[in-house]
Amino acid sequence: MKKLVRERTKMPKHRALPLFDQEDAISAEELLLRRILLAIEQPQPKRPLQCVTYKMPLPHYLRMKEAAQRWKLSYSDLLRIAMFYLTPALEAPSGELRALLETHRSSELQKQSERSLKRSLSLRKAKLAS
Repeated sequence: MKKLVRERTKMPKHRALPLFDQEDAISAEELLLRRILLAIEQPQPKRPLQCVTYKMPLPHYLRMKEAAQRWKLSYSDLLRIAMFYLTPALEAPSGELRALLETHRSSELQKQSERSLKRSLSLRKAKLAS
């Protein structure tokens, strides 16, 4: 079980984008960070904010927080702006991303259906037992 958890929390290896020559290669992560930094520099209008809490593996959180502090960045700004760029891709995916999302959705719907069936069977067993 611990091995599985460790494998899930491993960071993906940097992949060079094929748009660049090898000497100019930049990872997708670096490209996203560049866009985030440019957005941080621009003044942001006042708008209502919603606090969002999510869980991430503690070692990854500590790495991210330390790296952000090293560059005097707010890690909440990094996350908020990253989500700003990712949301349109979720709203209207295309190509391979759309296929991956469709596969994921089908898998999750299947799991949900199986859990629902299992729950209803256990409720029936409980009624019969009482």
